[in-house]
Amino acid sequence: VARRLGCPVIDVGAESGISAQTASIYLSDGLHLNSAGGQRFAQFAADRLRGIRPPLPQAALPTFSPGAGSYGSAQSV
Repeated sequence: VARRLGCPVIDVGAESGISAQTASIYLSDGLHLNSAGGQRFAQFAADRLRGIRPPLPQAALPTFSPGAGSYGSAQSV
């Protein structure tokens, strides 16, 4: 979906170095970040966010009305 809409994706799980293999270094209990994990995550996210460039103008996308549960006429984003 992100690719189709031209949105950048930051894949923390695949790219941050925080994984099952590094759990003893970055996770306090196998799931939650410890201090080192928090620092690694923050630096990774900040570096990736700095690399995101503003999107080019896009084609008109349909609008969605949650109340109506349907799509309406196209609008430019």
